[in-house]
Parts: sequence; structure tokens; C-alpha cells
Amino acid sequence: MVLRDRLIQLSEGSHSVRIYSGRGDDYYVARIVRVGHDYLEFEAYRDGEKWGEVLMLLADVRRVEVFNVDSARNDLDRLYKSSSDEKGDSRKD
Repeated sequence: MVLRDRLIQLSEGSHSVRIYSGRGDDYYVARIVRVGHDYLEFEAYRDGEKWGEVLMLLADVRRVEVFNVDSARNDLDRLYKSSSDEKGDSRKD
């Protein structure tokens, strides 16, 4: 599946995604609005609030990952709980 097809599929499901562009590990947390022939339009979010709308050439998109906020929260909760449990266990000794 080519990138454009995958982006269209993600836009239909209204998934939150991380869109990587350029060099480094900089990315946008976004919801894809429209996929054109050679461009991508998306709503970018920062700290859970809409930050702005962005147009980007498909040639500039390096990588796209589906980002599930609830899953990320659950992972953090599990890490926090296991960290708390370990601290609690060490106090008992």
C-alpha cells in the first residue's frame, strides 16, 4: 500500500496520528482532514487542544503512525502503578 492510500484510509477512520516530516524526530499529533493528489491537510494538536490547520506536501511526509491517546494513557497508568508498587514493596523490607 502506498503512503497516499494509507493516509486516505486513516482519514476515513478519524484516527489520531503522528506525522513525521523533515529530519529528526519532530512530528505533529494530528487528525487528517483531506488527502489530495500531492498534499495532505490536517488539524494539528498540542496539549490536547487544536493548534492549527496544516497543509503539507506528500513528498515531505517521512512517516505516519497511528496514535491512540487512550492506549498511551493506559500505558502511563500501568507504568505509574508498577513504579508505585515497587516503591511500596521496598518500604516493607
